[in-house]
Amino acid sequence: MNALLAFLFSFLLFADTPVIADKSVTIDKSAVDKAVTSDKSAIADKSVTADPPLSTELPRIMHFQAPSYPEVAWQEKVHGKVVLKILVYKDGRFGFASDPVGPPALVSAAKQNLCSWTFASNPSDNPLPLTVEYEYRIDKTKTSAQLNTEVTYDLPNHVTVTAPEYSPSCLCVKKKSKWRLF
Repeated sequence: MNALLAFLFSFLLFADTPVIADKSVTIDKSAVDKAVTSDKSAIADKSVTADPPLSTELPRIMHFQAPSYPEVAWQEKVHGKVVLKILVYKDGRFGFASDPVGPPALVSAAKQNLCSWTFASNPSDNPLPLTVEYEYRIDKTKTSAQLNTEVTYDLPNHVTVTAPEYSPSCLCVKKKSKWRLF
């Protein structure tokens, strides 16, 4: 059910992301004016250029699957954040940029889920960096013997997986049989 809802809402969530520069480019005007007045011929040979701002465009996700809480980690009450840093290439493929950070019991599940994502091709010649944070939570206000997760998204940077606290008590009561062997 979560996967179906995620798929349906993905059309609304993944519109083109605007490009916002995180560094502004400044040129010292007084230095340029001083150089122009002191030696116009030197300026004619040299052009004043500024480095283009780094693109902070985020890769666009085309497809993803809802992650699951690893059952063994849930039963052992392992929770926490997993941070995965990737580089998304021009053709939409991606590779891991650094080692993942987080509890080992959760890292493999997060990596496996991220590998199911597909990204749109992007116009940038350089790979686009992306940090994806998976947050695995255990809701102590709810208990269950069965793993039912709730997944929320703030894509492409954050995924939260919430599960009820594990309660090992069995829901069925075993009764003694009335049948007797002779």
